[in-house]
Amino acid sequence: MRRFAERHGRWLTLTPVQVDDAQRWFDRHGTQAVFFGRLVPQVRVLISLPAGIARMSLRKFLLWTMLGASLWNAVLAGAAFHLADAYERIHAWFNPISTLVVVALIGWYLYRLAKFNG
Repeated sequence: MRRFAERHGRWLTLTPVQVDDAQRWFDRHGTQAVFFGRLVPQVRVLISLPAGIARMSLRKFLLWTMLGASLWNAVLAGAAFHLADAYERIHAWFNPISTLVVVALIGWYLYRLAKFNG
């Protein structure tokens, strides 16, 4: 990953030093990262990558993945059960918010790209 950051880090807005820092952080907090990562949409899809790069044991990865994903699924099912009747109202409220979040993330990436000095 470090070599990839050396070669393509500008587009990721990531330096090799940041890769090293992230590796040390994941070594210390990997189990919590996998557990809480399973609770966050988009992060839940990507959390396997740092776990694999850090060579987290499969048993530990599967345990924390199962716990985090189970909690996420329980919360999601409970929310769906309680909010099913209000779908139209919730959809009308969340649609502009989700668009705003996507625009903000794109703006944040472009800002990081413009300010990147790696």
